[in-house]
Amino acid sequence: MGSHGAVAPVVLKIFILLLFSFPIFAQQRADINRIHYKQMVEYYETGQLDKALEILKTNMNLNRSDVSNDIMFLAAAIYHKSGNSGKALSTLNFLIKKKYLSEHKKTLSTYAKDSSATNLTDVSKGLILLYLQKGLIYVDILKTRYESLGERQRTNLTRMIRMAVEVALEVGYKEDFADALLATLVQIEQDYKDNLVKENWFIGFGYLTWRDEITLKNAAGTELQIRTTNSGLMVNGGKRWANAFHEWSLSGGYALADATVGNDDPNLYFQSGVSTSILTTSADWHWRPNSDSIAFGFEGMLAFRTGDYEAPPNSEIEGKSKITLGALLSAKWRIDPVEFQTKIGKLLGMPSSFVSLGLLYHF
Repeated sequence: MGSHGAVAPVVLKIFILLLFSFPIFAQQRADINRIHYKQMVEYYETGQLDKALEILKTNMNLNRSDVSNDIMFLAAAIYHKSGNSGKALSTLNFLIKKKYLSEHKKTLSTYAKDSSATNLTDVSKGLILLYLQKGLIYVDILKTRYESLGERQRTNLTRMIRMAVEVALEVGYKEDFADALLATLVQIEQDYKDNLVKENWFIGFGYLTWRDEITLKNAAGTELQIRTTNSGLMVNGGKRWANAFHEWSLSGGYALADATVGNDDPNLYFQSGVSTSILTTSADWHWRPNSDSIAFGFEGMLAFRTGDYEAPPNSEIEGKSKITLGALLSAKWRIDPVEFQTKIGKLLGMPSSFVSLGLLYHF
């Protein structure tokens, strides 16, 4: 996937909001691990995750009945921020089953039935916080593995994140947390769509003009370079690959044109209405600066052109056919599925620019 520059600040905001969630699952009796808990909170808040994990692994047994819910929630946050999403999720799921199993089942059933959180205004704040923390983990999974996940996996994770957000907003608890989580999810989905490469075929036609050069050789062996002016209609087609930022295509075209020979010095040699043709194959790249409709880029072209030039008496013409390479600048304006394209550039052996104006149809 592409850059997640827009995602990172929102994720950071969620982490900051999470720091103010300790403690949330207050218990009446004193906890034998309270000192360790305070140390882990301090290390977590200052980013010293190795030390927090060391205390967690050395002094905590999350399966013991005397370990508080606060510690389990903090342990899940430490595991998550340390990169162990699986352990974090299993800890949160264990806490949900331990404290909110019945309410959790009811919440899932109601949300699945209504496809909204409208009737979930009485969900416990502790359960909402667990949902949001799980949503944060799911967001990180999507952020790093969106392309590799299957469509069903993406759909399930997205649905659970949206449920957590909607329940929080419906109850009016941790709304900043929920808003930041949703904004991150939306950005991840947009980044994926923007970087997804789509492909399609296209056909088109257009007008092109160029100046060419042939060699007139008389009986004495003298060679003269004679310029021609060509213009005609081209049909072309090809295949395009594109995302929101760039596009690439391979295409071919064929044009029939008329040439006028000797405009620069008609007294030396002049001929009009000469039938010429040009066969091209091209590869191009275009950049989309701010929208899907406008693009600017470059095109490399291989061209074969030929003309039915007639030599004057006692002379012969060389260069009636030519294979040449060229480079062109290109601009596109697209109103799907139709696209207007203009090109200007230089082909080797041609004394002036090659210019093309055309319409393409994408399908």
